Amino acid sequence: MLPERWDRFSNDKLRIETGDGNPLQAELKRIEPRLRTDRQSPFAGMIKPITRQCVPEAAEDKLVLYVELVYPFIGRPEELVNISPLDEQGRALVTIGFIAYHKAVPIIDFRYLGGPARVTLDWDDPR
Repeated sequence: MLPERWDRFSNDKLRIETGDGNPLQAELKRIEPRLRTDRQSPFAGMIKPITRQCVPEAAEDKLVLYVELVYPFIGRPEELVNISPLDEQGRALVTIGFIAYHKAVPIIDFRYLGGPARVTLDWDDPR
């Protein structure tokens, strides 16, 4: 991938920055097609009472693009902010699921990114 495109991806598409706003440069480790993990909700098709939005059905397309990225940093930032591509209203343009690791401890949240996601790091106790 051309360096300019990779810079644009790191800055505009899937941006990770430290809590003080310093952007991190992504390093691509792996990219490959995979089968989607089925997380069918028993509530699919129902209306959420608070938002009045429909709970989505499972995607028909069973293929996803699996990507492993590393965003190295220097020092010990207090937090990291994951910023997916957003529209003019600040809503996510694409559905991105991810797993982040702090030291050897996975931070797992099976929701898709809906906007900037802040992760506070505790370097003395990564649990």
